Amino acid sequence: MVFRAVLIDWDKTLSKSRFWGHWEQERPITFGEIQVQLFLQRKDLVHEWMRGNLDSEAIANFLQNRLDIPSSELLQHLQQSCEQMTLINPTILETIQTLRSRGTLVAIATDNMDTFLQWTVPALRLQEYFDDMLSSNDLRLLKRDVARDGTLPFFESILQGHHLSPSDCVILDDSNTLGPLAIRNGFHYRQVTPLASASRLLAHL
Repeated sequence: MVFRAVLIDWDKTLSKSRFWGHWEQERPITFGEIQVQLFLQRKDLVHEWMRGNLDSEAIANFLQNRLDIPSSELLQHLQQSCEQMTLINPTILETIQTLRSRGTLVAIATDNMDTFLQWTVPALRLQEYFDDMLSSNDLRLLKRDVARDGTLPFFESILQGHHLSPSDCVILDDSNTLGPLAIRNGFHYRQVTPLASASRLLAHL
């Protein structure tokens, strides 16, 4: 089947890079504390960060009070890690360009923080390889948010902006909960797994 648009997740789909990822080797204790203090114990803050209700500076201030590390240092290294993120498979950009050359719109659709559009996208020049960027922090919506009418408002801007219907689009994502919602709304869905990487799925589109 030929799709008019491919919407690809970022985290664990296009990239496995982590915030403060370089500290995993350089400062493993600090890196581990961040995982526990923020990503395990305060998932509510992480979700608010992804929704655009908190920014990176607020998160750095939160961690400063728990790690005894200046927020400026935390913010500096957060930026560094975001600018140094890598793709799971560098050749995936070639596959994406092949799809685009055929007239297929390819966009990133990610539940992400202000860090993504501010640091990662320009550092990796992602705007040169994708037709559009959907980020929850910018839209102030998560992909799994459901409107009263049952639709997924996260995707409305790309549908309307590019004159697409859900049936024109295939979503590539590692989430095992987004799929049923997407399919119910008329999207096609391909779940990224260890055996079905984004590169492999894209190659078969």
